[in-house]
Amino acid sequence: MNFCQNCGTKLANASTCPNCGAPVATGSPQQAVADRGSFGWAILGFFILLVGLILFLAWRK
Repeated sequence: MNFCQNCGTKLANASTCPNCGAPVATGSPQQAVADRGSFGWAILGFFILLVGLILFLAWRK
């Protein structure tokens, strides 16, 4: 049983919602996730790597 993404009404087999008139997506519901790495995470990763390298060089025997 499908539900309207706009108002939550139960839907049988319709291309539009009978309650609010919103178009109904066909197929399996998939959420579009835009996962973009930010510049801050790149800088943080760089410095963690840099600190790890410095500590490795300082503490090795």
